[in-house]
Amino acid sequence: SDHNATNEIVIAALKTIKFDVTVYEYPIWFWNHWPWTRVEGSKPNLVCFFKKTIMSGFRLLNDFRLSVYIGDVFDIKRTALDQHQSQMKQLIPHPRWLTLKDVSEGEFLDCFFQNYELFRRYSLTHNSE
Repeated sequence: SDHNATNEIVIAALKTIKFDVTVYEYPIWFWNHWPWTRVEGSKPNLVCFFKKTIMSGFRLLNDFRLSVYIGDVFDIKRTALDQHQSQMKQLIPHPRWLTLKDVSEGEFLDCFFQNYELFRRYSLTHNSE
């Protein structure tokens, strides 16, 4: 996805600088699975789906340990998100033009409006040569 590519580019750039940095990663697509969104599919797919969900749960507990209260800025966040019009609105009437509201029937988008946002925080250290 474009978010993964952006992350790889930023991390590669940060590794070239001459000082230590702290990275804060926001788990954009992390929420697109049960229990945050509904489960759909055939039985074989559901087994794989639940296995991934369990692994993601462990990742959540291990990696995303920093939380920030955002309950009082939902309006600001919604306004900022609405600026990504092609992702938030169907700009032309076409059945294949999907928006974030279409992902898991809106449940995915709802994940971004919880009282707390979680982040993964880690350090990249510069090794002097």
